[in-house]
Amino acid sequence: MRKLAEQKANSFCYLVHWIDTGNVWGPFLYRGENATQEFVRRIDQELVHINEVLAIKHERIETEEDKKRFAEADTCWICKGKIAIDREEVKCLENKASWLNNKLENTPKNLEDYKALTTQILKVTKAIDQVEAMDIKVWDHCYITGKFHGSAHRDYNLKLQIQDWKTPIPVIFHNFQGYDSHLSMKVGQLKYIDSMQFMNSSLISLTKNLGDNHPITTKHFKKLSYTEEQIALVEVYPYNYIDSHDRFQETELPLYHEFHSTLKGEYHDIYLKTDILSLADVWTEFRKMSMEYYELDPSHYVSASSLSWDAQLKMTGVRIELFTDMAMHDFTEKAKRDGISMACQRYFKANNPKMGEAYDPSKPTSWISYVDATNLYGHSMSQYLPIGNYQWEASREYLLKNPAMQKAYLKMVLKAKPNARHGYFLNIKSHFPLKTHDYLRDLPPAVENVAVGKDWLCPYNAKLVEQLDGGRFSATEKLVPHLGPRKNYVIHYQELQYYVKLET
Repeated sequence: MRKLAEQKANSFCYLVHWIDTGNVWGPFLYRGENATQEFVRRIDQELVHINEVLAIKHERIETEEDKKRFAEADTCWICKGKIAIDREEVKCLENKASWLNNKLENTPKNLEDYKALTTQILKVTKAIDQVEAMDIKVWDHCYITGKFHGSAHRDYNLKLQIQDWKTPIPVIFHNFQGYDSHLSMKVGQLKYIDSMQFMNSSLISLTKNLGDNHPITTKHFKKLSYTEEQIALVEVYPYNYIDSHDRFQETELPLYHEFHSTLKGEYHDIYLKTDILSLADVWTEFRKMSMEYYELDPSHYVSASSLSWDAQLKMTGVRIELFTDMAMHDFTEKAKRDGISMACQRYFKANNPKMGEAYDPSKPTSWISYVDATNLYGHSMSQYLPIGNYQWEASREYLLKNPAMQKAYLKMVLKAKPNARHGYFLNIKSHFPLKTHDYLRDLPPAVENVAVGKDWLCPYNAKLVEQLDGGRFSATEKLVPHLGPRKNYVIHYQELQYYVKLET
């Protein structure tokens, strides 16, 4: 293998954007030897300056309007919940604590269960304290500006407090995981974020999407008397041309053909500053949109997936119950089968007047239309999904001993609506009738993880085994679409309903 090129950091640029005040420190640019080490040193210094600012707790600003809002508020601006005690929840938790304490009294201290019960009691006691604190209303304000945010529950107000040397400081890179992270390192309190994990486009494309709305970039270059047209011309960096720091001393730009990958001095600095300023504008606008629609700050997340997960929980108000029964967890895991992969040759011959001489008017007219289903995962996630109250409906042993109940349960499941309040996963034994095989053979439903034995091989594959491996063959488990019988096959009820329709 031949190494085509080696890239080393020759410069860096960054700025500090204070979201609450709109203030910008920088951009600060360095071009020279040991750029990576210098970057770490500068960021470490910047962290000290940031924490010096965070250590200054501004007194809250109390306007008459703010005082009125606080006095009249009965809802927490953070969680949108009522500032009041949920008496029913307290009673439920107290009953649970009483039951656990009674059980603890009858459990020997030397048993492992005693320690587990003690931990549970502490958690329930803490939960009671948290619920009872829900009627304590406090004044929540910004510790940097002093401005009033709103009335809040005490516990949530405490969680939002900024602590110097503890509160994570987000550092935004674009394509951090793909490239820049190889030239950087984690520095203590700093939390590195890749903006490309939220907006999977080039920085140029994202900047163009802003239109004329790039205030941070415009404000900086106006002070330096650069026009927007001049800034817009700086879009290409010629990496291969910059093979030493001496290139930065050149006073003319390289020839056009060098610009598939080239740079130098002043041009380099403007290019780098434009990148950083543009990223600040893009991230600020993205954050503004996220706060407006979801009231969630993307700076606290690592990707669009983690942000969207919290957004759906927040917008729906749903609390997803976790499995506490390991057997139940393992049971539902068996229903997950990923997707099949195969090598196949699709063939279909059309017959219509637009085919010229190939058209056969004596045969039925036909056309080819390529249809593909997209966003299958998103479509599935938009359906009714299990969120809690998981229960065993009936055991396999019970149903095997009671055929009448087995039929009754099957009838109930097959009649269940897609939007039913209760859904089902089933362990079934089934087969596809012989009359359906011709119809289903091109794409057999209900794929299964099975060990593919030598007797499953077609004559062609069997011949390949003989020619290539000398007849040596070991059965391996594969995800296989086949029309054979199924045993202990775990399936979602809507999937079962669909397969039953295929058999009729």
